[in-house]
Amino acid sequence: MGYGFGYNSQFADVGFVGRERLERIVATDKPYRDSKNAYPYGGRKYSARHFRVLENGDYEIWHMNRTTVDDYLAGKNSTHEYRKWGLVGIVRADNTFEFTKPVGQSESMLLTEAMNANVCNNARLGGAVYTKNGRMHPIFRGMRVDLTTGLATTPYTTVHRTLKRKAARELDKQHDEFRTVYKAMSNAMNDRGLLESMIDVMSENDIERVSDIDFSTVRRLIDEKKYLDAGLLFGATAFRANWYITYAFDSVKNEKRSIEEVSHSYGGYIRNAANWSPEKFRKALYKHTPELFETEEKAAGAHLAESTWGFDTIVGGKKAERL
Repeated sequence: MGYGFGYNSQFADVGFVGRERLERIVATDKPYRDSKNAYPYGGRKYSARHFRVLENGDYEIWHMNRTTVDDYLAGKNSTHEYRKWGLVGIVRADNTFEFTKPVGQSESMLLTEAMNANVCNNARLGGAVYTKNGRMHPIFRGMRVDLTTGLATTPYTTVHRTLKRKAARELDKQHDEFRTVYKAMSNAMNDRGLLESMIDVMSENDIERVSDIDFSTVRRLIDEKKYLDAGLLFGATAFRANWYITYAFDSVKNEKRSIEEVSHSYGGYIRNAANWSPEKFRKALYKHTPELFETEEKAAGAHLAESTWGFDTIVGGKKAERL
């Protein structure tokens, strides 16, 4: 959910980060001690909320311990990706704000105050969203919005999907045999048997991590009627704590631990992954079948409705990276 202006007492000191205000701070205030170009955009005592003047005149908006950032920029702790985590955005010379990092809860509250807008993260909308003056924008890497008007100056469109229900039901029925056979086979196995089968199928398909599993591999195995293999791979991708599966696979394959040890420690996780629901599979099947959907393209700033199937943000003919 988003927050209204003034709601976030944690960031009540943060003022508007429009170009005119930041220029006034630079002209009338002093940079922080021992820092040549870092100024407060909130209460001066909260130095983690600061902006930095770049050589080209742009302003970087930071939300990270100011002295830590000083050291990072001076090369004293260059092994850490501080810019990735602490640089919230950049105020450009044309009074636009460029988004540079994912919007978590603290960034949502901070930016809502700093931009006089509603900035929130909504999983049903695929990520962070910016709303101002009746305009609603999905936030993506490199996106720029005018801080005064709320207009997006980065051209984009959104492509929304509507499921063709009859065709989807027909496709779903074609997988009844797979689901029935897989459930019967997996339910008849103990935890160690499931683990050994998971290790085998990952090895046979050159899969090192669960994140390497593609739904196309699941589909291929179903077509080959290797129902247990397909079901186990799908379960691994659908299981939230799937890093346990990667760890178990690596431990046994590389002889770090015995199959007995891993089965005792992680067999329950394998079992939970194997027991996926028909609804989870159905949604994944539909999602990976583009021809099941009708699409509608909307202009930048249009209302974004929550949807099971979501939408794509298109910039320059390519899908943008949502933040």
